[in-house]
Amino acid sequence: MKQTHGLIIALLLCLLCCDASLDKPPEIIGRHKTRVNAPLGKSVVLHCKAKPNADIDETVIYWLVNGSFPDASKTSRISEMGESTSSDDTIQRSLMLRNITMEDSRSTFVCV
Repeated sequence: MKQTHGLIIALLLCLLCCDASLDKPPEIIGRHKTRVNAPLGKSVVLHCKAKPNADIDETVIYWLVNGSFPDASKTSRISEMGESTSSDDTIQRSLMLRNITMEDSRSTFVCV
């Protein structure tokens, strides 16, 4: 029997812009807290989608793992994927978790 543990994903938002008075911050689409069942030892991809509410070229969303940026090295077990833009003018960024561990079930993954 495969053992699964829920991962709590808090989807929060933050504006990264030179002049915050110009536009509203991006709006994260979807539930703000999600539990994902992921079998130990397997991989899972977490997705974050947002409406920019500003010039799409000036809007950035990114992932934090326990309040820090994920390790950017290619050998890292947790890595952020590139940001993409959809035809409906939403932006998306995903986080890949390889070889799920018990530590992951105690971690917080936040899209901002």
